[in-house]
Amino acid sequence: MRDGYCLVYGLQDGGLPAALAQSSDLHVIAVDPDSQRVDRVRQRLGTAGLYGTRISVHVGTALDFAAPPYLASLIAFEDVERAGYGAPGFVARLHHSLRPYGGTVCF
Repeated sequence: MRDGYCLVYGLQDGGLPAALAQSSDLHVIAVDPDSQRVDRVRQRLGTAGLYGTRISVHVGTALDFAAPPYLASLIAFEDVERAGYGAPGFVARLHHSLRPYGGTVCF
């Protein structure tokens, strides 16, 4: 995927959202349940000049983040367990936000 929107769930250090934004035309929405981690990633991305232009970072999981239907061309994970993997409804929630006919999920 080279353009459109990408959801990245379960952050470690924000390296994946940064790499996706730098190597494509994707608009990246990153989501993690830990508010302190979200703040650290926002600061890191802000220092790199990426935050707020092509990347936003939010508190939540794949189960409770209210991404619009069919938004994402790509859904990826830095840490799939932090994203809520294995919880009931996890895959259905991903499917809700994934673009039909070509959207991709990378575990």
